Amino acid sequence: MLACSKKSPPLEKAALPRAPVRAVSTTISYTRAAAGPRSVPPVAKQNQTSTEDDLKQLMIIISTIDTNEFTTLAKKFRAAANPTEKLTSLIEHASLVEAIKNNKF
Repeated sequence: MLACSKKSPPLEKAALPRAPVRAVSTTISYTRAAAGPRSVPPVAKQNQTSTEDDLKQLMIIISTIDTNEFTTLAKKFRAAANPTEKLTSLIEHASLVEAIKNNKF
């Protein structure tokens, strides 16, 4: 059986000293108080308005541009083998290109 040595200090003296216990509120913590009130970041608000603006502009463009003509232009432009053919297809649909340009694309 093990016997306690008389040379070892009592447990109370052997433990490391601790900082005094601070009072903690049950309703709010220090981190919450330091963080301040929660609010929506301004970036999220700006994204919402820019999305609304983008949708409005898209609706204006859709109502202004004949989508069948745009589809024809896109097919001809993709099928063009060289830059001269691409320019020719753009010239053929100059009114559509002008409408797109006026809508600031």
